[in-house]
Amino acid sequence: MYVEHVIRVMAGVVVLLGVALGFFVNEWCLLIPVFAGANLIQSAFTGICPPILLLRRLGWLDKNDQVVWGGVDKAAASGTDSKEKLAAPATTTVAASVA
Repeated sequence: MYVEHVIRVMAGVVVLLGVALGFFVNEWCLLIPVFAGANLIQSAFTGICPPILLLRRLGWLDKNDQVVWGGVDKAAASGTDSKEKLAAPATTTVAASVA
């Protein structure tokens, strides 16, 4: 999954959560979506996005800016590629004995 998709999902969750909290808990919680919107606007102009910086610091972005859940080092240590397809599971048949 590319980092742009993750950022969009995170922004959507923050906005929906902030609106729900503002409706059900306290009207001051409506500042949460305001903060998310302001952050999206400033990142469009400056190119600095705090969630991306956080994902990089956690080591969850590879060299192609794809998110590797659990970290790049963990995926490299297991020897799997993020786009590697899973092999089909082997099936076995059990013969029933008739007495």
